[in-house]
Amino acid sequence: MTVIEDHLRQKALETENQKMQSDRVRERSNSMLEQSTTTQMNSIVDMRDAYSKVLNSGYVPSEEEIQFRRFTSGSWVDKPNT
Repeated sequence: MTVIEDHLRQKALETENQKMQSDRVRERSNSMLEQSTTTQMNSIVDMRDAYSKVLNSGYVPSEEEIQFRRFTSGSWVDKPNT
């Protein structure tokens, strides 16, 4: 073998080793990220019963509460009289 071939072979080995090292670092980093960020999917709570209880409770807000709701929301939020 010539010196040039040995040099090229050595360079190819070094490049392959660097790539393998880089891949190992990336895999380790990705696995740490996957372990630290776990998303848990929970079912959506059914609030229809609670909402119907609130609507059927017959609660009448005071005038101050109505004014406060109007002031904080910027819209006409009180229930229309029927």
